[in-house]
Amino acid sequence: MIVLLALVTFFLVSDILAAFPPPLSATLGPLLAMLMSTTELMTSPVHSPDCSFVLFMATLAIDVLSYVDQVVLDNNNTTTTATTTKVSVRVLEELSRYRAKMNAFLHGALEEALDRWRREAEDANDMPTACVIHAYLALVWMNLRPSDLDDESEAEARVTSILGSLAFVRNWHGFGMGTLRSNMLGAGNSENGVERLMRFMQAHGIDTTHVRKDTLHQFCKGGRPLYMRVGREVVRAPTFASPDMHQHQLPPADLPEYRMFKMTQAHAGTLVRWLQR
Repeated sequence: MIVLLALVTFFLVSDILAAFPPPLSATLGPLLAMLMSTTELMTSPVHSPDCSFVLFMATLAIDVLSYVDQVVLDNNNTTTTATTTKVSVRVLEELSRYRAKMNAFLHGALEEALDRWRREAEDANDMPTACVIHAYLALVWMNLRPSDLDDESEAEARVTSILGSLAFVRNWHGFGMGTLRSNMLGAGNSENGVERLMRFMQAHGIDTTHVRKDTLHQFCKGGRPLYMRVGREVVRAPTFASPDMHQHQLPPADLPEYRMFKMTQAHAGTLVRWLQR
């Protein structure tokens, strides 16, 4: 009976919200206020909980902006589908205003903080953290429009920033190789990175009988890629976290690998066309 009453209440509330949807100021307004409040945290160092929270809020803002862009795109198209969200002209104008405010946050205070954190990580030769910050420097352009590259005076700097950050991550980050913050947290207390590297070498047919473990410590720190020559092939080894790495030295967040792939696929055509001008 309790479950039945809960379901009836749920459907009743859903019907009421569908018939009388709340104004955008009741949803996007508080979100925008939360984004603006994070500017006070952006003076913190890159290895701090404040940085982690700012990156989380940045991800939320990018996702909401993606949805807003999709709604605007659906309403500008003449064809409709079952998933098309149709809104009034007034709502479209309000969405455009919120979109402009979110973009001002992403490309204003947030981008300045990301650039400062990038310099801090690179000066410390902290490649895992630098990769995370570079990833977010690229992702602030996740919702790039072709019209954003019409102004030649700004287009070159934007394309340079996007491609530069993507290239940095592609070169230094080991995709799927245990370099994420969550991987390091999970591995640091359970297994020694040197022992894991030894087993990786053995799995590729390398005789480790005469390999001293103390000589492998240098390859388990810093997050730099490790390449090994096995016969005629060159194999890239996973980046194993060192067990003596302090938790506060880890990257502030996981590198959003899926989002990087999605962004590259979505905007490859736009960037290539601009480069061919």
